[in-house]
Amino acid sequence: MRVLATVALLCIAAAVPMADILFAQPVARKPRKVALLVGPKEYLHGFDPLRYCHKDVTALAAELRAAGFDEVVVLTDGPEGENPATGANVVTRLEKLVAKQPTPSNNVRRGDVVLVALSGHGLEYDVPDPADPKKTRREAFFVPADGKKGKANIGTLVSLSHLVDDILGPCGGRNLLLVDACREIYDPNKGKGVGGQSVSLTGQTAMLFSCSSGEQSWESSDAKIQHGVFTHAVLSVMRETRDRGEELYWSDLVSQTEKRMRSGTVRGLIPEGKTQTPVLAAGQVPATELFSAQAQGPKGGEERDFEITKGVKMRFCWVPAGKAQLGSPKAEQDFITRTEYEGKRPTWLDDENETARGEFTTRGFWLGKYEVMQGEWTAVMGSNPSAFAATGSDEAYRNRVKGLDTTRFPVERVSWDDCQVFLKKVDEFPGRQRGRFVLPHEDEWEYACRGGKGNGRAFYWGDTLNGTEANCAGNYPYGGVVKGPNLERTAEVGSYETKSPHPWGLCDMAGNGYEWCENKYSQSSDRRVLRGGSWGSGARFCRAASRDNLTPDSRRSYVGFRVCFRLD
Repeated sequence: MRVLATVALLCIAAAVPMADILFAQPVARKPRKVALLVGPKEYLHGFDPLRYCHKDVTALAAELRAAGFDEVVVLTDGPEGENPATGANVVTRLEKLVAKQPTPSNNVRRGDVVLVALSGHGLEYDVPDPADPKKTRREAFFVPADGKKGKANIGTLVSLSHLVDDILGPCGGRNLLLVDACREIYDPNKGKGVGGQSVSLTGQTAMLFSCSSGEQSWESSDAKIQHGVFTHAVLSVMRETRDRGEELYWSDLVSQTEKRMRSGTVRGLIPEGKTQTPVLAAGQVPATELFSAQAQGPKGGEERDFEITKGVKMRFCWVPAGKAQLGSPKAEQDFITRTEYEGKRPTWLDDENETARGEFTTRGFWLGKYEVMQGEWTAVMGSNPSAFAATGSDEAYRNRVKGLDTTRFPVERVSWDDCQVFLKKVDEFPGRQRGRFVLPHEDEWEYACRGGKGNGRAFYWGDTLNGTEANCAGNYPYGGVVKGPNLERTAEVGSYETKSPHPWGLCDMAGNGYEWCENKYSQSSDRRVLRGGSWGSGARFCRAASRDNLTPDSRRSYVGFRVCFRLD
């Protein structure tokens, strides 16, 4: 055996210097970062509903994935859902995450980071003290989707001490918990509940509660935010740090969240006269990096292909983080009134409410470079509903594209409801990336359409359009009197890319086909928003600020859609 060992060593030495073998050090293992995020969408047994718990954790998941966490588990569903936020599943998934990996080397060990975020209801009960059965201790519980009230039902709840002491502690990692959970109050009109607890944690464990003892943990009063106030503060810190391209340590997250909670902006999200002060309980946690300085998003206009069904990829452009004023400014409205309506302000300017869109802020998202094409739709859905296709039902429309390959023409005659079916099928494709394929909200759409140029111009390229820069009814120009082309049909996507290059690489944001957006046209209507104008629109209706609408079951030869890919 000694001879075999010597031969093996000599064979290795032929390729590697002997000194490197004798004195080599083991390759350092990069710290593994994992997270379990729990926010029930609903409760089954008598707890009042909370509106934003599931949105809290899905938004946190997007941040952690973008920051390079190795594995992020999100539980929001009921017992029958894909990712149930039930008591048993919370415990099982955390055990699998830290100590029962398919590849044992991925189990959490010393130096790894485990982040647990809980958003929802909570309870506190006196339970027997393991050290002295004659005594009791106050213990905090998180309420899962199937949790029940009452001390007799403690077994249906998730014990925080069990998570920390029995599951996380033995692994030796750095255990960090964010707890945006109530305790004894169930009425959402009175806040998320009483929070804070005197906790003494040992080892490398820290727990940041959303509020101090005697306070309430509120959900945001601003419907646009749709998060718990505490989670909103946490997300703001994470997003702004990543947008700056800086690293974020746990201690930074704690201190900056506490500071953010004291700011007037965040205090304005809770009822007047109320306070909400996060409280930290921590053992000896060393400096722990959550985000590295390199964990930045893509550059504006960066392109990426995402597979939407087997063998078919859709191209997306990165719309970068930023802030912009939406809607048409007064100068644009006055120009339309003066040049097209002989000085009498048209009522549709006010009826469509394009003039008061407000300010929009984003941390960035992926948006389809092109409108969804007929070939893509057919690959996913199995048929082509388009009027401008060889299979179109109207002969007049078929004749306008006779002899043309319309595979790369935008799909049209699809309703908002049809789009939802398409997106659901794409989301269910087994090989898809993490994230969701959705219709863009119209604020996202307009922000993307303007390409970072602001709302001081009608189009991202300037203030004129006559069918040369985009596919519209060029015989009704905007910003000038010279008439231009009018194809009277859709065109292959990207046909105008070099004529009017978009700063972020997007194509046909003006004209070609109206595009469905995710949101309703108004709160009092079920009609859905359309943006962008179409091949049959006068140029003014292709402006970035212009809005239109249809009922969600409408199908028109001038209406298609574009896909947004959200990492959350």
